[in-house]
Amino acid sequence: MPYINSNYPTNGYNTLIGHSNAGTLALYTLVNQPELFNNYIAISPNSWWSDEELKNNIIKYTKNPKGDQSLFISVASEGSRFYTGVLNTLVNLEQQMPTQLKWEYKHYPAFSHMGTILPALSDSLIHLFGDLTFKVTEEHGRFADVSLITGYYQALSDKYGFELKIPQDVYVEFAHSQQNFGNTKKAITTLKQFTSDYPNAAYSHMRLSQGYTADKQFKEAVTSMKHALELAKQNSRDSMLIDALKDMVNEAQENL
Repeated sequence: MPYINSNYPTNGYNTLIGHSNAGTLALYTLVNQPELFNNYIAISPNSWWSDEELKNNIIKYTKNPKGDQSLFISVASEGSRFYTGVLNTLVNLEQQMPTQLKWEYKHYPAFSHMGTILPALSDSLIHLFGDLTFKVTEEHGRFADVSLITGYYQALSDKYGFELKIPQDVYVEFAHSQQNFGNTKKAITTLKQFTSDYPNAAYSHMRLSQGYTADKQFKEAVTSMKHALELAKQNSRDSMLIDALKDMVNEAQENL
């Protein structure tokens, strides 16, 4: 880890992934040196091996919390010892209830010991990093303003140790939800923030223009759409996109 931290742009947010014997290593590290990693992924671990030691270490881990950790543990169709070993580990966790740990378990009965690596790895990363995707709801569109998503992604940036930009689709979905509930001015504020975060993206200014149109601010809509067209030309975008933006400029001008 010192070598990796010295030679790669790490930020102190670490995930340990292990399969089979390495899955046992992940469990061992979790209950002995939990502060080394934030997330632990144990894919089909040999957790039946030294089961009593693992049980005792879970007890120690529960009594001596060091930060907060997350565990994803899985088992495939590789035999009874693997299955019962993982279940015993889960039983021990349920009995001790370490408050510093969040864990998720998944069974892959259709996969072999080696075949489970890819699906388990994919599912574990989706689960552990699911908060990277903001899910826009109807309540957001009805009641919230853009500070909700800017605050959300600021909290994520603090959590992961580097700046996370709000995805473009989140801005668009959030503004669209606001417009559906008649909050057109809030939607414009959202889309203005979109252009602030993506000032050189023709897409952001195009969306802002559409937001102005929804609020019947036709002069501002024309200005934003013209800016989107100019950015598309400057960035040498596809000619079909440029033609489409030209048509959108003409449509916006017809509203004046």
